[in-house]
Amino acid sequence: MWERERRRPERHFPSRQDECHDTADGHETESGPLALEGERKGHGSQPEGDSPRGRDRVLGEGSRRIGDESPRDLQEEEPDGELHASDERPREGPGCAVEETESAGDEENAPDQERASGDLIGAEALRDGDCAEGLERLRGEGQAVDPRIGQVEERGRQEHGRGREPVPHDQSSGDRHQDSDVGDGPSELPPVNTHGRIILARMFFRQVMHDDLGCASYVVACGGEAAVIDPKWEIEDYLALARDQSLRFTHVLETHNHADHVSGHGRLAAATGATIHISRDAEVAYEHEPLADGDVVAFGKARIMALATPGHRPEHTAYVVSDGERANAPWIVVTGDSLFVGDLARPDLAIDPEEGAHELFGSLRRLLALDDFAEIWPGHVGGSLCGGAGMSQKPVSTVGFERRYNRFATISNEADFVRRLTEQLAPQPPNFRRIVELNRGPLLTEAAEVAPLAPARLSGLMDSGVVVIDGREPREFDAGHVPSSVNVTMIRAAVGTRAAWVVDPEQDVLLVAATDEEARRLGRLLEAVGFRRLAGFLAGGVPAWRDAGLDVGTTPALDPAGLASRLARGDVLLLDVRDDDEWKAGHVAGSVHVPYYDLRDGVQEGLRASGKPFAVACSTGNRSAIAASLLKRAGLSDVIHVTDGGVRDLADEGIELVR
Repeated sequence: MWERERRRPERHFPSRQDECHDTADGHETESGPLALEGERKGHGSQPEGDSPRGRDRVLGEGSRRIGDESPRDLQEEEPDGELHASDERPREGPGCAVEETESAGDEENAPDQERASGDLIGAEALRDGDCAEGLERLRGEGQAVDPRIGQVEERGRQEHGRGREPVPHDQSSGDRHQDSDVGDGPSELPPVNTHGRIILARMFFRQVMHDDLGCASYVVACGGEAAVIDPKWEIEDYLALARDQSLRFTHVLETHNHADHVSGHGRLAAATGATIHISRDAEVAYEHEPLADGDVVAFGKARIMALATPGHRPEHTAYVVSDGERANAPWIVVTGDSLFVGDLARPDLAIDPEEGAHELFGSLRRLLALDDFAEIWPGHVGGSLCGGAGMSQKPVSTVGFERRYNRFATISNEADFVRRLTEQLAPQPPNFRRIVELNRGPLLTEAAEVAPLAPARLSGLMDSGVVVIDGREPREFDAGHVPSSVNVTMIRAAVGTRAAWVVDPEQDVLLVAATDEEARRLGRLLEAVGFRRLAGFLAGGVPAWRDAGLDVGTTPALDPAGLASRLARGDVLLLDVRDDDEWKAGHVAGSVHVPYYDLRDGVQEGLRASGKPFAVACSTGNRSAIAASLLKRAGLSDVIHVTDGGVRDLADEGIELVR
């Protein structure tokens, strides 16, 4: 059993006094406890690159033991947020396994970017499907964990005073990872099964992505013990990682009650026996360890400190990660849905948008008080509905870079900040609130069974009102599909999110895909956004349906050139199903604008009385595939699907776009 010491936490952090430096003999010396930088001087003071917060602090973090190769810059990111290609070179050091990538930065840009020369660890994410192995229980597997480590510590006021009690460092030796006894020669290295380049170092850190939703989760481990932050619904990747790295999951931490995806915390806790940690303000209905601002989950030399960052949701918590083997300084901050690379989280999911924006203003200041070299690992990458249009696809940044180049970090006036953050909020998908309630509990511990169905059985279920979702590529769907099915293609990301826009997740759903395995994968993607009533999939797909002698539907298709010819002749009516901002940026005069998700509840009577065939277009052909199938499901037969392009391409075909 791990022990826990409880004290009331304070919400403020002392100013940072000094760094942890290596001595000439390779041993580290410390001059102060773990702390966040309290306040930052304005730009009118000494330049950061010449100040103790800038160059000196970077050198402090970047220092290495004797025998380590010299540090190199973090991966270079231009102000536009794009990730540039870099070389990966392994580096050896003692201790547990850590995946780490390094890239040489542009020396000319280094002063402007003010980034650290320390390590960027785990930059190559573990993607969905990398570890498609069966689910199995891991209780008791992996290395033993010393009962003296793995404790939750809390920092705060003493009972009769306002001073802070010092946070004790983890003094227990515990079980060391097997890689700690590394010999001098290559033949003495113990075997390690990896998912990429692995470097021997003291702490293990890995980003695990849910590519369909753009969600990031994180594994932090040391001494054979591990924690997962914000686990995705499909937990098989974590279990495979535990087997490969000889890890035992003992902690699951949530940054907040997620609104865009169903968490895997229940499944992971059931499979491993791990304790779930979440903010004490989360109001969850499952067994958990509540965290307050400043609380610490510690195991081995790893320390994960809770940092209250409300705004996206009131209970939102970021996690500041330190590797005590190297320094007490915060090395990593897992920001969840607060600070993204190039953007901020949306403030309107739980409270009034302006109230949430005011809270995010304060939370952003807390995060930016960390040292420049602290790495930012967010909960989402570009494309997620939890952020704005400025969110980068880059998976990681640094505090120093975001402080200088994030479009919201440079706004010092709170009123201006609130106005900018709330002025162009995207619509909320209708299932957001339902997903929050699912994540609050009771825990979901089992994935739904998606059973194969014969064509006749699926046809009978359709007669009772069950919706069929077809995940194939739009051209395949147009060529032949189960009548009244809805085409939500799996060839692009956000399958689950788009499906939830147009199909009620609380009703029974049947699945069709190109293969049976793809149908099962479609089920997992839908389950990740709250579809719990998966009634089965069409075994053998549309070919089996056709072989059974059942009716097959088809949809005529046009490319942009063909659409331009039809528009010039005036024999079709263009239905533009893009979002409002796309429509305002340029559309065809006389076209009808209805965002695809507004067709969820049926077709407006004005559309039925148009008298012309509908040519349904978006920007690439994916949303238009959903819209065209919804129109046919609603009873409109004269529908044409515009694919392989969209409205913007019409300008190249001689069709004028107006604003």
